[in-house]
Amino acid sequence: MEAMDRRLDGSVRMPVDLLVQLSHEQGFHDGEHFDADALNLAASGIGLRSAILPDIGQRLRCRFELPDDGGVCETSAEVVWASDAGTAAGEFGVKF
Repeated sequence: MEAMDRRLDGSVRMPVDLLVQLSHEQGFHDGEHFDADALNLAASGIGLRSAILPDIGQRLRCRFELPDDGGVCETSAEVVWASDAGTAAGEFGVKF
């Protein structure tokens, strides 16, 4: 397992292996969503990889199962960075 990533702002990102469902900000009730693989998780956001790359500033709903207790987390998030080239192509980060 990878080591935890401590950012300059003091936040800690833990590597995770989660499937995250993402939808438009209105939520999942319309049935339209896409899946992303979580790369790392912090209290303030999550790093993701997907075949669909959302725009920076886009508001999304995120839903995923918590790794420790199996509970479900559903929250609003904003895309704060996205990469469409290089080794990080398809990766993006959202802030809760």
